Amino acid sequence: HTAYRRQRQMCIRDSIRTVLKKARGRILAFWGGAGMLAEKIISLCGVDTSTDFIIDNNRELWGKEKFGLSIKSPEALHDINDVYIIVISNLHYSEIKEQLQLMGYTELEDFVNARYLLLECENGVFVV
Repeated sequence: HTAYRRQRQMCIRDSIRTVLKKARGRILAFWGGAGMLAEKIISLCGVDTSTDFIIDNNRELWGKEKFGLSIKSPEALHDINDVYIIVISNLHYSEIKEQLQLMGYTELEDFVNARYLLLECENGVFVV
């Protein structure tokens, strides 16, 4: 189990690095960053707490902080140029994807579902 866990952890890190290559030079936004999965992914990304942030549709969370990152509304994306979004919320991914597409973002070019990265690592491969 230890060897498997180590291999999976390396796969996750590699998949995150691949995503971050697309995001190079862009601000990172994590949509739905409340749980343990968010903590793991955010820590693997090596965020910049002065620019990177969390997005959430829950207005009660706006203005608060989690993992050292401020939580903002989706509308905050209108004021920020050159952002790459990692969607952590798998349960609401379809709705978030639609919301992002209506805002002009393109899947894989501007945002990615973090769950895909982890599932692909379950199978020992990842493709982004």
